[in-house]
Amino acid sequence: MRYDEFLLTFLYKCLPTAVPKRHGGPLSTLRKVERPIIAAAAMRPVLLFLFLVVVVSAETKVPAVYIFGDSTADVGNNNYLPGDDAKANFPHYGIDFPHQRPTGRFSNGYNGIDFMAIHMGFRRSPPPYLSIVNETHTPILRGLRGVNFASGGSGILDTTVSMHAAHDLSFASPSPPSFDHLHSVPIHQGSRITMTKQVQDFAALTSNIVSHTNASRAKYLLSRSVFLISSGGNDVFAFFSATNSSPSAAETQQFYDAMVANYSVHLKALYDLGARKFALIDVPPIGCCPYSRSQHPLGACIDGLNGLAKGVNDRIKLLLANLSSKLDGVRYTIGSSYNVVLNMIADPAGVGYKDVKSACCGGGKLGAEAGCSPNTTYCGNRNQYLFWDRIHPTHATSARAGLAFYSGSLEFAAPINLKQLEKKKLWYLAGPAIFTSFAQYSLGAVTQIFAGHLTTLELDAVSTENMVIAGLAFGIMLGMGSALETLCGQAFGAKQLHMLGVYMQRSWVILTAMCICLLPIYLFATHILLFFHQDAEIAVLAGRFSLYMIPQLFAYGLNFPIQKFLQAQSKVMTMAVVSAVALLFHLFLSWLLIVQFKLGLVGAATSLNAAWWVVVIGQFVYIAWGYCPGNLRNAQVAVAAISICINLYGWEMMVFLGFNAAISVRISNELGAGRPRAAKFSILVVIMSSLVFGLVFFSLVLVLKDVYGVPFTNSPDVVAAVTDLAVVFAFTLLLSSVQPVLTGVAVGAGWQTLVAYINLGCYYLVGVPVGCLLAYYFDQGVKAMEAESRIRKWGGSVDEPTNKD
Repeated sequence: MRYDEFLLTFLYKCLPTAVPKRHGGPLSTLRKVERPIIAAAAMRPVLLFLFLVVVVSAETKVPAVYIFGDSTADVGNNNYLPGDDAKANFPHYGIDFPHQRPTGRFSNGYNGIDFMAIHMGFRRSPPPYLSIVNETHTPILRGLRGVNFASGGSGILDTTVSMHAAHDLSFASPSPPSFDHLHSVPIHQGSRITMTKQVQDFAALTSNIVSHTNASRAKYLLSRSVFLISSGGNDVFAFFSATNSSPSAAETQQFYDAMVANYSVHLKALYDLGARKFALIDVPPIGCCPYSRSQHPLGACIDGLNGLAKGVNDRIKLLLANLSSKLDGVRYTIGSSYNVVLNMIADPAGVGYKDVKSACCGGGKLGAEAGCSPNTTYCGNRNQYLFWDRIHPTHATSARAGLAFYSGSLEFAAPINLKQLEKKKLWYLAGPAIFTSFAQYSLGAVTQIFAGHLTTLELDAVSTENMVIAGLAFGIMLGMGSALETLCGQAFGAKQLHMLGVYMQRSWVILTAMCICLLPIYLFATHILLFFHQDAEIAVLAGRFSLYMIPQLFAYGLNFPIQKFLQAQSKVMTMAVVSAVALLFHLFLSWLLIVQFKLGLVGAATSLNAAWWVVVIGQFVYIAWGYCPGNLRNAQVAVAAISICINLYGWEMMVFLGFNAAISVRISNELGAGRPRAAKFSILVVIMSSLVFGLVFFSLVLVLKDVYGVPFTNSPDVVAAVTDLAVVFAFTLLLSSVQPVLTGVAVGAGWQTLVAYINLGCYYLVGVPVGCLLAYYFDQGVKAMEAESRIRKWGGSVDEPTNKD
């Protein structure tokens, strides 16, 4: 119900020479021509859904996962370092790994990072960096799959590497790592890779990715990748040991400050290199691991260690919340290994565990006095043990923890889980948004369906008002309401929550004033339609129905600001629920008033108006009850980029709408007068004129490709995505300049049915399959949508997809 629908209606209904009159008995001819048109209009929600599915599906695949941390994440980097400590490349490690192979994982099988990668859709966990550092032909260098930089024994503090050997703590505030001289920091300290060096290694990899792709592509891939960090336990152990297990309050605070400062430096360094999605695993209750218990006379947990772990975890949460409010585009999840392990300890039977205190592989007290080695024994019922060795979890524990981090509740992953963060995250926003659009578009379609059970004249009247009068108002109000996306999105990102309401109320005033300005279109709809030579009977009845639909106009004025207010806080599920309720209510009320009470157009108007006001009131009640504090960030880059392109496309189409109308009338008049040569000359003139305008738009997009997205957004990521679409979008605009003219020629010649079938063929047989192919197989993302749009121009499509969110 936008400008493209206005164009559709204009072509097929408002031109006297294009549609047979209702006099003299050609009603069957009219129905034959109009049925495909009405069907196409009724398919608007379905077509919108299909193309949003293509775009969103293309944009939701995580290209890579990059892993940093300690032995909880190491998959074999330490195997490549000198020395024999901090390694797990010998039996009985890997006893449950495929082929019973010790890979360097500190587990009897997979670790938690492996399971998280598998849940994200990867066939296996990314390889250790040191195993591929010299490779030159690998998908990793194209920004795919990812790399594991983790090293057993490392920590957030680089000094943790040496703290195991000496109790000399240094908590000087770190300075940001420099990547100018990658080899200025030793690759290992005590056979471990420091966190600073891990980030530097990633910087080197990033440079290689840029050289194998390009800067824009690399930035795009990294922004969609997940950066997973699992570290901190070694820092707590080292600090606790260095202070003789009894740190003072001042020392503890100094430790916390150093941890936060170092963690912040590492996160900001990754952000500067392109990271946007972070998945952090907090410190587990290490006071309850077998090694810690073995130090307690009664084999109990050491509360001091657990207290330190919890203190670090609390400060990590505050750090991430602070960084996400300051760094644009940052999204994050924190997996709580602390809560996962404590839950298993509290209820071992609930997870099928027999022992949650001892190590499965080891020797001495609780299997923790001697580490796991080829000379120690290991348990046979490993799936019933919480711990594999004296510190690390079993394969079974890692599987449960990985699942909890991926799709668990807020107790185990907050503020969102990894499933919501990574490849399906966009669906959690786009899915409800798609359904909302589908449901709201369906309100008008349902009215037309019920009107179809009345007379043909009433169906024509409802269709004309719905697609022309209401469609024009809908497009204008939607465009004006879209300004609120930027304002509310920025206010929410800056945590200026009070401004959200201010912006919404101001938008109400402006859009309500615009509703008043649009009232003449409704009041004089009959005259407007007659001016465009619409059939007199249809124009009169459509004008009367337009008067009935004035309440819908003011519902538009209130609805769009509320929707943008909710979208800025990602409250899309609320919008979906309210829209679903409104659609069901509309179905019932339409049946009651139109079918049962026989109220005709009055019943149709009453039901449609009521449904739109249910949407407005329902969303407003949700806001008024105070359930909108907001805890997620604004919409995704792909959706924003497409929205900008479609807005610009809509403006361009207004130019060619005039050419379309002119040539349609001109062709029909000349053919009716028996002057085919004059008709051909008119076609040549209007095509050349349209092509000149198209070339102008084409050139403007290419020349201004780096800045044409700036007026719409302050986000550099969105501007970069729009720039990346420039060439594809420019060709789309160029083809769009000729397509409406050719459609107008066809309509003027009376070929509506042929155009409809060609349109459907290009849409479903060519456009959608090619869009899916580009999106899924060639991983072209939002470019798939633009390319698919170009292809549909071959068939004269005038029904463009939209994204109201």
